[in-house]
Amino acid sequence: MINSTQLLTLSHLHPKFWGTWILWFVMRAVALLPYDWQITLGEWIGKLGLLFAKKHRHIVEVNIDLCFSWLSHQQRNQLIDDSFRSTGIGFVETAYAWFSDPHQLLHRTTIEGVEHLRHALTEGKGVILMGMHLSTLDLCRALLSTHVTCIQSSGVPGYSGLSCARLRYYPMIGRSL
Repeated sequence: MINSTQLLTLSHLHPKFWGTWILWFVMRAVALLPYDWQITLGEWIGKLGLLFAKKHRHIVEVNIDLCFSWLSHQQRNQLIDDSFRSTGIGFVETAYAWFSDPHQLLHRTTIEGVEHLRHALTEGKGVILMGMHLSTLDLCRALLSTHVTCIQSSGVPGYSGLSCARLRYYPMIGRSL
């Protein structure tokens, strides 16, 4: 949860935060692209990760070799490629979730069971929705917020508190955080 001590201050303009600011500006620019371009860009980001993130590629290779030893070498390589592709797409989906209007994706998505959530809320009951922290978590929360308006997030604060400040001063469009 965000508290009053996590406000955006001039100290967040310190050079140690510049990398974070640059990443946010890039994410904002990515979120402005047409959705199909975003997905294509995400695939390319995944391909770049596959080429340049050698340590992470090795970790993925070992995990896939251990978990899917019965697959052929070609099939395991395809899983490795797919994993990096999905990670790249996850980056642009996170950018979209943070900096775009989720109503633009409603025609591409279906949420099942939202009537149960609405019913519990209209009866004054609290509801806790839990999800794994995957790259799609922010996007799912953004899309769910188009159906109910009381979505709150919790988690471990960023190392610097700058992430919490971003949520405070640049909340996801149409959502209560």
